[in-house]
This record gives sequence, C-alpha cells and structure tokens, in this order.
Amino acid sequence: MPNTTNNTDPSRARPAAGEAAQADPKRMRRRMAGIRLGICALLFLLLAKIAYIKVANGSLYETYAVIQSLNGSSNTERVIKPVRGEIRDRDNIPIAVSKTVYDIILDVKQLIALDDDDKKQKTPSGVKSKIIAVTAKLLDLDPNTLEQIADDPRNANSDYVKIAYGVSIEKRNEIKQYTDHNFYYNVFMGISNQQDAEKNNEKPFILNCVYDEMNVLREYPFDTFAPQVIGFTRANNDSFGLEKSLIPSWPANRAGSLGHIPRTGTPVPMKRRL
Repeated sequence: MPNTTNNTDPSRARPAAGEAAQADPKRMRRRMAGIRLGICALLFLLLAKIAYIKVANGSLYETYAVIQSLNGSSNTERVIKPVRGEIRDRDNIPIAVSKTVYDIILDVKQLIALDDDDKKQKTPSGVKSKIIAVTAKLLDLDPNTLEQIADDPRNANSDYVKIAYGVSIEKRNEIKQYTDHNFYYNVFMGISNQQDAEKNNEKPFILNCVYDEMNVLREYPFDTFAPQVIGFTRANNDSFGLEKSLIPSWPANRAGSLGHIPRTGTPVPMKRRL
C-alpha cells in the first residue's frame, strides 16, 4: 500500500535554525545547574566525612600529632625503641628477656585549655578534676600528685609529661578503652550505677589529654640469678656486666647507626645488628 503520509505537514517540520540556537543555551544552563548540584553534593559528603572523623577519632589523631611533634627536631622520623635479644643458658632456658611496655603521657597544655573552656560555660562540668580522678584511678596514683603536676607552672606549655613508666599491655589497653570510647564518669568512679546514669541523663565522658608511648623493659625470670655473669639493667636503663657489653655504643671507628622509621611508615633497617 503506498505511503500517503504527508511529509510536508507543517507540524512535523524541523525547527528553524534560529529556534535551535535559542534552545541550546537553555539546555546548557540545565547541564551547568546539574554539574553545580553534583559538586555541592560531593562537597557536602566530604564535609560530613571530615566531621565524622573529627568526632569519632579526633582525640586519636590529636595524640598522633603530639607524638609526631615530639620525636625528632625535624619532625620527619622517630627513633625505633630497640628490642634486645634474649639471653639463654645451655638448656635454652631464657634468663634475660625484653618485654614491650608503655609509658603514660599527660598533655598538661591541652588539659589547661580544656579547663579554661570549661570555666567559660554557664555550668562548668569540672573536666580537669574528672580527667585527673579517672587517670589516677586507672594508674593507681595519688590524685593530689597529678593535680600538682597539672598546676606546676613549668608544665603549663608542655604536652609531654610522663606520669607512669613500664605499664603493661593489658593496662594500656584498659586505658585506651576510656580514651577512645565514651563512658559515664559517675559509674566509673562508683558514685552511681548504669541505670541511674541513664535515668538522670548523665552526659557521657571521654578521657582526654592522656596517651601512651611504647617502651622496652628488661626482665629476668629468675630475679637475681647469676647477676655476676649476665649482669643486669636497671629501670633507668643503666646496665652492668654482660648486659652492658651487649648495648651498642656506636663509636666513631665502627660502622652502623640506629634504625629509624620515617613518617611514611616504611622501616629503614639498621646497618648493624647485634
């Protein structure tokens, strides 16, 4: 059947060149509006992610920043804590071993800043006294001693004051539970229980201004066994006997240097190992 459609129908005619030119700017404006909307959405998601990191892990990254600023004058590397080898007898029984421990650091500068901000509030929460009380209970220290450390003018600008040495990994992990997660202060201190805290809408608390630093402790499983032979190392790292001879002094006529870890996290091995 022949096609009887009228191809010359004016309603089906292609738009003139002038009409097409007028439609293109409108289409371009819609596209630009869509691009702007997409960019705004991406920026909003980025800001939301930054806010989440600040709220969830802000104290952790602040701790890393403090440690980074303390290690090395150039702030580009930190010295590796040397883990010395074991000393064993002829029956392969260890008589001198190295144990990983942690030193606990108090950031007095941040503590003072938090206290100043707290005092500006209409109803101060006593954040400074709470941090000192929680820290003292966790480390079995005298709160008055920590109070004196925090109030000492010599520590006012210090973010690195050691308050405990040689803390075990278990105790360090216990402390991190309170530095990384919210808890009820009154429940921790034994003033009230969990139900009362929730009923009274107690504001959750987190332990700030306290962080840890890895260290190495020398231990002797048999206490004073054969100190004349193997020597010993004191808590202040003074060594005697064989223990002292195993510590590298790095004289000028011997090759080697202490190992370091760059801030990128890639270990640089020691040129000389014992």
